[in-house]
Amino acid sequence: MGSLSDVRVEPIAIVGSACRFPGGANSPSKLWDLLHSPRDVLMDFPPSRLRLSNFYHKDGEHHGSTNVINKSYLLAEDPNVFDAAFFNINGLEAQAMDPQHRILLETVYEALERGGCSLDDIQGTKTSVFVGVMNADYYDIQLRDSETMARYNATGTARSIISNRISYFFDLKGASMTIDTACSSSLVALHQAVLSLQNREAKASIVAGANLLLDPTMYIAESNLHMLSPEARSRMWDKDANGYARGEGFAAVYLKPLSAALRDGDEIECIIRGTGVNSDGRTKGITMPSSVAQTELIRDTYRRAGLDPSVDRPQFVECHGTGTAAGDPVEARAVHDAFFPPSSKRDNERPLYAGSIKTIIGHLEGCAGLAGVLKASLALQNRIIPPNMHFNDLSPSVKPFYGMIQIPKQPMPWPESTTSRASVNSFGFGGTNAHVILEGYYKGGECLNGGCQQARLDSFVGPMLFSGNTQTTLRAMIKEYFDYLSANPSLDLEGLARALADRRSMFPVRAFFSGSNREALLKYMGQALISSEGSDIGTRSLASSDTPGLLGIFTGQGAQWATMGKALIHSCLLFRVSIENCEESLSTLPDPPSWSLMQELLADDKESRIGQAAFSQPLCTALQIALVDLCSAAAITFDAVVGHSSGEIAAAYAAGILSAKDAIRIAYYRGLYAKLASGPDGQPGAMMAVGLSMEGAMSFIAECGLYGKVCLAASNSPSSVTLSGDKDAILQAKGFLDERKVFARQLQVDTAYHSHHMLSCADAYLKSLEACNIKPSLPRAGCVWVSSVRGDIEILEKGDFTSLNSQYWVDNMVKPVLFSQAVECSLWAGGPFDMVLELGPHPALKGPATQTLKSALGTSLPYAGIMRRATNEVEAFSGAIGYVWSHLTDYHIDFASYRESFFKEADRAPATLKDLPSYPWQHDKAYWKESRISRQFRLRHSPLHELLGRRAPDDSDSEMRWRNVLRLSELEWIRGHEFQGQALFPAMGYIAMALEAVTIATKGQQISLVDIEDFHVLQAVVLEEEHPGVEIVFSLKQTGDCKWDFNCYTCSDEWKDLTKTSTGRLILFKGEGSASELPSRPKKRANLSPLDREMFYRKLSSLGLSYHGLFKPQSSFQRSQSYATGSASWPLDQLGQEYVVHPAVMDVALHSIFVAFASPVSHEL
Repeated sequence: MGSLSDVRVEPIAIVGSACRFPGGANSPSKLWDLLHSPRDVLMDFPPSRLRLSNFYHKDGEHHGSTNVINKSYLLAEDPNVFDAAFFNINGLEAQAMDPQHRILLETVYEALERGGCSLDDIQGTKTSVFVGVMNADYYDIQLRDSETMARYNATGTARSIISNRISYFFDLKGASMTIDTACSSSLVALHQAVLSLQNREAKASIVAGANLLLDPTMYIAESNLHMLSPEARSRMWDKDANGYARGEGFAAVYLKPLSAALRDGDEIECIIRGTGVNSDGRTKGITMPSSVAQTELIRDTYRRAGLDPSVDRPQFVECHGTGTAAGDPVEARAVHDAFFPPSSKRDNERPLYAGSIKTIIGHLEGCAGLAGVLKASLALQNRIIPPNMHFNDLSPSVKPFYGMIQIPKQPMPWPESTTSRASVNSFGFGGTNAHVILEGYYKGGECLNGGCQQARLDSFVGPMLFSGNTQTTLRAMIKEYFDYLSANPSLDLEGLARALADRRSMFPVRAFFSGSNREALLKYMGQALISSEGSDIGTRSLASSDTPGLLGIFTGQGAQWATMGKALIHSCLLFRVSIENCEESLSTLPDPPSWSLMQELLADDKESRIGQAAFSQPLCTALQIALVDLCSAAAITFDAVVGHSSGEIAAAYAAGILSAKDAIRIAYYRGLYAKLASGPDGQPGAMMAVGLSMEGAMSFIAECGLYGKVCLAASNSPSSVTLSGDKDAILQAKGFLDERKVFARQLQVDTAYHSHHMLSCADAYLKSLEACNIKPSLPRAGCVWVSSVRGDIEILEKGDFTSLNSQYWVDNMVKPVLFSQAVECSLWAGGPFDMVLELGPHPALKGPATQTLKSALGTSLPYAGIMRRATNEVEAFSGAIGYVWSHLTDYHIDFASYRESFFKEADRAPATLKDLPSYPWQHDKAYWKESRISRQFRLRHSPLHELLGRRAPDDSDSEMRWRNVLRLSELEWIRGHEFQGQALFPAMGYIAMALEAVTIATKGQQISLVDIEDFHVLQAVVLEEEHPGVEIVFSLKQTGDCKWDFNCYTCSDEWKDLTKTSTGRLILFKGEGSASELPSRPKKRANLSPLDREMFYRKLSSLGLSYHGLFKPQSSFQRSQSYATGSASWPLDQLGQEYVVHPAVMDVALHSIFVAFASPVSHEL
């Protein structure tokens, strides 16, 4: 740190970035690949994009022309495509929008996405937006024809709207402005954003830049100023530098104050230590930069950041580095003088490395500053200084400042330093300079204890969540992540799961994957992709104006299995603590169990006693209590709960009626005394599932004379019951049912629950419950507890829960389970519901519950079990909450809290955000509006002809027009055709234009002969020195099969109208030409006298007709009275290849007419 370290301004963190750059660099990671290993990404303009070749002329100052070849640094993607639906923009408005606006919306979203900021997170926040833009080609295209202007043109093409639309869509309340300082626009925008944060005008800021090349206008304008490289190469500081190469691109960064970024747990890409902006003031010309101003800006920016530029100099400077004769030496001097003033010591100093991204992707103009920031940021993050391209020989104009400043030609390690620092310099051609200081941000060691980091490479707490606006985008997203996961085996799955759940926007079409490890995850994703070929993938979640309703179903005894909950016990701290709390409650009883809940849950098949009631009852309830706690951690609460048999204990806990301490005791004593169950005479018991309704079952028992021996144990659904009672009576009943072909299946239990068999253990159970001093509470607000003993909510309505301290649980064990009635009651008492979740070891009640719901509602509801038999419980539970998330748009699940319940704070993985696949935009539709006139101007093949000019964009093939501006400085050969000291446009120029025009009109057809009729020159056209030019319009109209009329109009004064100056007609003869088709020549006369060529032209000159150059070639003439012949020749390179017949050739041919009337004796004409 230097001597100014007392200055303190909070640094700003770049927490998210995105880009669309040439060479397919449509993400920061792909950009880094290109920067680290540069390749030539210069592209030809596709003919459907822009025919820049139409406007080419080797002289950059030629009117209406550019001397840049038909190449630039272009985006690989189609700029017309846009995901309009994502941004809620209709087709008509999307068509009217400048593609810069459209692409930037997507780029900004990607920057927020990489910054871990969802749409919900940023909506309504005081976030500022600053966008740097220099060009608006689409605006120029639209204004080319006001007759076809779109309804939304004003908002679609205005530069101001490009920033405002970002604020509008994302609902941002901070400052919103578009900045145009030419090439420094986006770096100035960054400066303004930093100020808005440091002045606390905003909590966060979005900075963006945009540049798209669609129109020739700026090529023409900048070529006139000699700013552009003819071969489209930016050669920073190279002796062959001859201007800059235009490029297109988009960039966006998401900024926060450093303290806010740390608070929010953001992944910081780098920090902005300081920014500055100034102006050159008055220089030799408004486009001429000032090294003094740039030097002062660099020094001032460092001082205000508390740094001394000569002591705290950076290791790398990203220069503006355009490759222009005006800019490069000035910037080189400025950088040198700022960081290496005469007073600084040079001994043993390390060089300062410099470079420019423009040598790789071209000059992005309004986006150039941010492009440089992204390059410097990536270099800091990767601790590598990337090389420049096109640097072969140092420019002599830069050589005095080179040495301590060097340009790397190969990637090199970042120099060792206490602080990794880079500067980014930029200046606009009007004199606005900007400078930014960046510093690397490197977190300390994040070593996680217990080898947990390595474990996360193969396991994770799911679910992995994916969502899109459409089925197409969702499928594309899953495919991209499948490929990404396959290609990155070292990716932290836990960090990825956190990012997808906590730091991504959620959309209505959703899919989730909850594999317990990488292999399972990829398997499930691959299966989903294969099975969805040609069909939908995922689920369109239900949107609701109200909070979605959730019904909780609690499984009773019978669904348990050995090692149930084992994976959750091992991996989930909260789950384990819940089981431990239950165990502690039992340990304080006067007759505690001699065994451990935890050990029994972890026991394998051989050692497990899960099948014995004394164990299964408390184990199932402990498991359900822990599941309820885990649901609460995920913010999953139930609007109503229904328990089946002993499942009512956990249901009451979920409703807040029972504490976990009391609930586990109720279950423990129920299991403990179940062994006392038997018939009045000690008969063994049995149970049986039967396919009858409750009423049908009661009738069946009475009809068969089994009353008192067989009881209705449970009404499971409208067509399913459970019977219970004496074993021999149950077997007898099964025989009757089999005869009637009614479904009947004996259950594998030896206790007749919910029958008279349970009366023998009721008293002991009641006494123990009373001793527990159970204290039921009112249920929590918003949760309806429905009794399955009663099948109603009468207890809830009366508000008297005293029976739940003991007697109710005896009734729960002895009386029938009115489950289907309770489920149906819940619909009107606690509904409506959007989903059902079953909490228990296995979703055993899904069938009867779904039947009941469908019978009552006419349709079923989405139904999920929170666990599944013999399935990894973490995977199953994660899948269940993923199921809720995928079906219910408006149901908030706290995935962060859910995951925190698994780990101690030191073990929690940060969200993995950078380099993940971005949202897959649905680019199946292109949006473009352009009039015929503009389209023909930009795209129709119409190369420049030096006389005709270019085709008029509003003409047609049957009546063609060309337009040009004739300037003497651009048509030097016309100087050879003078009249009275003025350059006179030759009459044969009109004939030459007519021949060129008809050649174009006939599209290469063979023409053997052209007759010219009714040719008139109506007015002379004079080309004057230093004149802006004579406008000329030439028209050609087909009047017959082979007849074409032509007219020429000119205007030498911009304030006047066009005047017809020539007219004529062409008669075409098609076919292969031959000399025999020409009119026969008269027999050459004898005794012709040679003519003194010089005397002849002197005489013409004395008459005001002065010929020279092409109009006075090497020639010879012979004549007699009213008869002459002649010959002439020109070097081919003087006539060029542009003409069918050059005007000078035809004009010289006419000289023979003068010769026929020239007297060698009298020297007169």
